[in-house]
Amino acid sequence: SALASLQIDDLARSVGLSRNETKTILSLISNGGRDGGHTLNELADIMMVKQSTLSRVVDGMVNDGFLKRRTALEDRRTVNITLTAKGRWQAGVLADHARSMEDKFKSKLGEQESTSLMTLLNLVINRLK
Repeated sequence: SALASLQIDDLARSVGLSRNETKTILSLISNGGRDGGHTLNELADIMMVKQSTLSRVVDGMVNDGFLKRRTALEDRRTVNITLTAKGRWQAGVLADHARSMEDKFKSKLGEQESTSLMTLLNLVINRLK
């Protein structure tokens, strides 16, 4: 967890974003990259942060032009968070950096061990939620 946090901090610093801003963008492009976006509660769950913390982050990212809020077509009471064009561009930059970091990690650990570790970590995360 500490190593992952340090890597996210390095990644965030490299593009001039905060840790939570970086995690927000990466969360929106992961999990199948849902076109309709995610609700604030879904994103908070994915990122494992408090909804109130994420709300402030999202507000700032909407003001900065990275995110937009969209009313869901199926339920007008639901608001989904999606990336803007600027946010998608930033997501591409972040994804490239993240892949580079992952490749460096795999080169040190090895392909098989890296895959096993990721599988186990995802299992732990999903079972402890």
